Amino acid sequence: MLFMQKTKKGFTLVELLIVIGIIGVLAVTLMLALNPAEAQKRARDAKRLKDMQNLQAVLELYMNSDEDIPANLNVTTTNVAAGTQSEPCDSNWTTLNLCNYTRTVPVDPVNATSRTIMTANGTPVNNITIIYRLRISSGNYEINTRLEAEDSASTIGGDGGNSLVWYEIFSGPNDLLTN
Repeated sequence: MLFMQKTKKGFTLVELLIVIGIIGVLAVTLMLALNPAEAQKRARDAKRLKDMQNLQAVLELYMNSDEDIPANLNVTTTNVAAGTQSEPCDSNWTTLNLCNYTRTVPVDPVNATSRTIMTANGTPVNNITIIYRLRISSGNYEINTRLEAEDSASTIGGDGGNSLVWYEIFSGPNDLLTN
């Protein structure tokens, strides 16, 4: 008598459910560890810092040129539509014609929207409008932005400025713009 041995092919339902459960637990753990919302805040802050460096370079060129430099200028990006990433060099939020130095002028990634920001001492502040701002006075300039990532306190505190809520870049006195 020949007995046919039944061979097992595939996985049982219990085995599949255990594997799916393990993958689910790993996926949730990974999502919590990566914190995608905070990663997006850090990415926006990185863009803001790069924009500030670019604006600083453009303003240095502008201020050291033969351009007609305004005696007093205090402007922000509050009038720029949300979602706008940059504006043309000749009609932008700074009100300066910067076409000799750049093709576009950057705008905050979430311009004119309210967010929770971090201060230099690490305290979060809710419902603050995030914008870029510029002040020119007596041949000096100051440009500011707000940062929203949780780890941005040391960046704000280490900029050499006098504000706890603004990241500041300036050419002369750091008190051209106040909170």
